Amino acid sequence: MLLYREKVIDLTKTLDAMVATVTKLSNANRAFQLYADTIELQSRDDERNLIARELHDVIGYALTNIAMGMNAGNILLRVNSKELPRLLEETRHQAEDALVESRKILHRLRSMKNAHPQGLKAVFHMCRTFQEVTGIKVNVNYGNLPWTLGDEIDDVIYRFIQEGLTNAIRHGQARSIRINFWQTESEIRLAVVDDGKGLMKNTSEGIGLTGMRERFASVGGQVNLANAFEGCELRGVIPFRRHFHAD
Repeated sequence: MLLYREKVIDLTKTLDAMVATVTKLSNANRAFQLYADTIELQSRDDERNLIARELHDVIGYALTNIAMGMNAGNILLRVNSKELPRLLEETRHQAEDALVESRKILHRLRSMKNAHPQGLKAVFHMCRTFQEVTGIKVNVNYGNLPWTLGDEIDDVIYRFIQEGLTNAIRHGQARSIRINFWQTESEIRLAVVDDGKGLMKNTSEGIGLTGMRERFASVGGQVNLANAFEGCELRGVIPFRRHFHAD
């Protein structure tokens, strides 16, 4: 009996270690993909800036030449009107060439895909920006959630994290924040835990949390805000089968 118990303990420890390893690898993989996504966004921003400069140069050059041509036309009208038609023709060509070049540049700009992050990528960018601006460390465990759960759920999750971050800095005066995601066969679990001073007694519910409850209720979910061991914890649950089919 004792030997059997020891084997069970060993197997449990092995399983826990495997789960921890898989979680670390999963988070590392997500981090690499999010980094790649960030680089792609930066490349698109650089391309847009380049296009903006090209458009500025083309239009600026053309308008300058057209203005100079009009000034020269006023002078020729008084001193040598025979040369005026040739100058007007050259000025017209300048305008037509600039129009063609501008259309080409605008076509390039229009063909570029919008690069607005969605799902967990949007959460990643929000948390990174929050950390850079506030100096508060934000540790995100993405768990086993897919990149996106559809526009409706993505928006609910994004607003949930946003409210959790806001609450941690505004009311909790936190120094660090931990965000956890996990998906089971029946629900999606979310948590934002901070190391702040926690909730004060008889604290009334704010507009942000009330709105969050309404958002979660619209998808059949629930939200709870309570004191935790190290500060405050905002926890949310969204039914899974209500919106998605398990594999």
